[in-house]
Amino acid sequence: MQNPIEVYQEDRTWYVREIGRAHPNGSYENKSAAVEAGKALASMEHTDLVVRDGRE
Repeated sequence: MQNPIEVYQEDRTWYVREIGRAHPNGSYENKSAAVEAGKALASMEHTDLVVRDGRE
């Protein structure tokens, strides 16, 4: 199984990436779009999705 996919916020942008990778797979203007993209990627990769709340 792949590493989990995470959705996280940096500044005012939301990102999706595989945990452990330096570069994100994509950037999004809002959390809901990033979560939707993260769910799709996690499903394709047969792995889990971790959503950070932006306060960490």
